[in-house]
Parts: sequence; structure tokens; C-alpha cells
Amino acid sequence: MEPLYHDGDALLVQRKAEVEQGEIGVFIIDGCGYIKKLGHNELISVNPEYDNITLTSDNEMTRVTGAVSCYIRHLRISVYCVKLI
Repeated sequence: MEPLYHDGDALLVQRKAEVEQGEIGVFIIDGCGYIKKLGHNELISVNPEYDNITLTSDNEMTRVTGAVSCYIRHLRISVYCVKLI
């Protein structure tokens, strides 16, 4: 299974303080940035090569910066936008 996003892709992120469960968002945990799907008490990886992150009280400073609304796939021939909703 291939990852949803590839090197060179651009993400369009709608700034918001919260994302709904099941949405893909940009999260900051302990100073590191992640693009994950929000699950129940966990951030679910959209790339099978990376683990999910369990949300606990040990995660200092968990912050949402926005929800991914679209991504732009960069191909050698063309660029196109795929809307997620």
C-alpha cells in the first residue's frame, strides 16, 4: 500500500483550532509536526511505514494547526489538485 502523500506534493491546509474525528490534520506534538488522521485518542498514520501516535497526557503541548483540505500531486508532466472532501 502506497502512502497518500509523496515527496514533492503540496498540502492545502485550512487553518482551524480543531479537526473532526476522521479528518486529516496537521498536528504539533512536543515541537514535532505530523500529518495524521484524527482517531479516538490517537493520530492515525496515512502512511503505512509510520506508526500511529496514541494521545495521552504524556504528549506535552499537542496542538492542531489545521485540516488538510486538498493536496497537489507533483508529477513530471503536470500538477493537479485532489479535493479530500
